[in-house]
Amino acid sequence: MNDFAAIILAAGASTRLGQPKQLLEYQGKMLLQHAIEVVSPVVGQRLLVVLGAHAAKILDVFQNYPFPYVINETWSDGMSTSLRLGLSALLKEDAIDGIFLLVSDQPFVDTDVITQLKNKHLSTNKKLIASAYSDTLGVPAFIHRDYFEELLSQQKDMGAKKLFFKYPEDVDTISFPKGAFDVDTAEDVFRLKNVDS
Repeated sequence: MNDFAAIILAAGASTRLGQPKQLLEYQGKMLLQHAIEVVSPVVGQRLLVVLGAHAAKILDVFQNYPFPYVINETWSDGMSTSLRLGLSALLKEDAIDGIFLLVSDQPFVDTDVITQLKNKHLSTNKKLIASAYSDTLGVPAFIHRDYFEELLSQQKDMGAKKLFFKYPEDVDTISFPKGAFDVDTAEDVFRLKNVDS
């Protein structure tokens, strides 16, 4: 039995958007709620949300929808600070074989995508499984515990993507074209509300 967990990165300030993207609604659910609900069937309660810039507002909105979280006070130093904080917090709780890494602003991620990541790891024994889209590799992704120490020791703003290119021999991918769409601007919000997913 594999013990997998998930980290959802939701600490950004949404500066270009002008409002917390985590709270934007799509198909009747806020984006952060959506991220939690698509990964939960795969990891159960073993997930952690990393908040930051708008933590107080998000927690207020979600007061009737509790979830495990930590607050990254140094969120402005880059996404990798949230990854390190979240991973450290998870590892204090229990032994983990691997994590699924998600962000809160990819509305087209679903449970099937997370399941594909898991199944690709189990079938290939590759320890880094990335989503492939727009000629790059990114999240959502799976990272095996063998790479936790390196993630935790990174001093610069280096996230999971750096691992994919540093250790290509241990990388496999799933195809997820819609992963290229995330919500950064008002134009993205308009497109999201007018697209049939």
